[in-house]
Amino acid sequence: MNISLPLFLRNRRFSLRLRAPIFRLGALAIIALMAAPILGVVGGALFGPGAHQSVSAAALIDYALQTALYAGGSVLLAMLIALPAAWITVMYRFTGDKIVTWALFMPLALPPYVLGYAYSHFFDYFGVSIRGMMGACVVTALAVYPYIYLFARAALKQQSCHIQSAARLMGYSPLVTCRLVLWPLARPAVMVGATLALMETLNDIAIAEHYGVRAIGLAVYDLWLNRGDLYAACRLAVLIMLLVLGLLAIEEQGRKKQRQYASLCDRRFACDATTVLRGFQAHCCTGLLLLPAVTGFALPVTWFAFLTWKTPAHLWRVSFVDGLSGSLWLAVGTAVLLIALAALFVLDKRQNGRGLLMQPLARLAQAGYALPGTVLAQGFFVLALATSSVIGKNLLFGGLGLVIIACSTRFFIIATGALETGMANISPQLDAATRLARKSALSAFFTVHLPILRPAAAIAVLMLFLEGVKELPMTLILRPFDFQTLATVVYQYASDEALELAGPAILAMAAIGGGAVSSLFWLEGRSR
Repeated sequence: MNISLPLFLRNRRFSLRLRAPIFRLGALAIIALMAAPILGVVGGALFGPGAHQSVSAAALIDYALQTALYAGGSVLLAMLIALPAAWITVMYRFTGDKIVTWALFMPLALPPYVLGYAYSHFFDYFGVSIRGMMGACVVTALAVYPYIYLFARAALKQQSCHIQSAARLMGYSPLVTCRLVLWPLARPAVMVGATLALMETLNDIAIAEHYGVRAIGLAVYDLWLNRGDLYAACRLAVLIMLLVLGLLAIEEQGRKKQRQYASLCDRRFACDATTVLRGFQAHCCTGLLLLPAVTGFALPVTWFAFLTWKTPAHLWRVSFVDGLSGSLWLAVGTAVLLIALAALFVLDKRQNGRGLLMQPLARLAQAGYALPGTVLAQGFFVLALATSSVIGKNLLFGGLGLVIIACSTRFFIIATGALETGMANISPQLDAATRLARKSALSAFFTVHLPILRPAAAIAVLMLFLEGVKELPMTLILRPFDFQTLATVVYQYASDEALELAGPAILAMAAIGGGAVSSLFWLEGRSR
């Protein structure tokens, strides 16, 4: 008793010292920064001039139907590609299976609009037009299916062999076992991947514009920048926000109802022993699974390499150099800023927890990824107008820093998700040891937590770098007049019907994205 009581008091004193308000104040400041554009859009819709005006009901119904067809068709086609690929790569071994597994991730290296431009230009070159709703759904599905494939494959690999063995002993075939047992257990993870694919589809305005799809995101862009009605665009953007957040709430509620399935899957017996295919079956699996990777990455890259080879270098050299340097600055700046902010945010959660008030505020700060980039850019414009009218000076606009902050509001959940996942695997006993060693919270983070979080932080940096290179809507709207990225260079050449000049920029995006995706695949294999 004489030993434990002073030890308890010392631990209690150190715990109170670590729970200093500096971490909570920093987390609140981050939440305010991340939620500012969302609140700006809502404020512009409610209090902007001409609040009684709106888009006509007929046009609104048309936008909603077109968006539902485009987004729903793209995600459905993506699931038809991703789910069989995930099942085959997990349950079977065949010739070149590791190469196939890596190749199926490669379409992540290219944004959807690059695939859209590539295939429309390729078929136009031979006098065939694929523009329209069906063409937009197909090319978008080829770009976003890796999100579903990633989560479905991870869910299938974590399932217990006992469940599959029990189903087989009851006389079920592999297909029936998959339909009745495996996919119901993997459904929550599949829905997460489908939600991410849906977010990427709604964020892309270039395919909608190039293929003639009247999507709501493109309508917001048109109302704002072409017709000059910012506040009508804000009201339409609020409709997008309500729709997306409603879908996310439905998806989360569905995952809560299926939480009991997790207790059936003993991860100690996760299935890694699979059926080996040989001969004709192995070659068929290899060929069929390589088809999405070839059409989603290899063919577009080959086509633009052909266009670059035919185009004189002096026509694209200046724009390519400017775009490459701008993309690198934007991607590096976004990754560094977000890792720093996410570290402080996660450290506050580790030290102070999430109460009844902080939990919804934290979710609001992470909601940026669920919204299209045009909506977040609108929020910054409304805030800029508000600050200039109140204090007579615009404090928000003026350079690359705004674009980095805007990208940070959208990709914040990527950084926090990776670090929170890594932090959850660190034992609380390490925190107690640092308190006994009289280390401060920051000192403990840099000396104890950060070395353990290094793999998760590396994955987050690579993902943030990749997203920063691919980002188009916010960069296109918020960038300074003399600032170019690879994405804006490609968009401008496509708008001018001179897509052959965009070949070098697209090849650079493919090289950067391919290196990032390959590094992510390597890190994922090592961490497992």
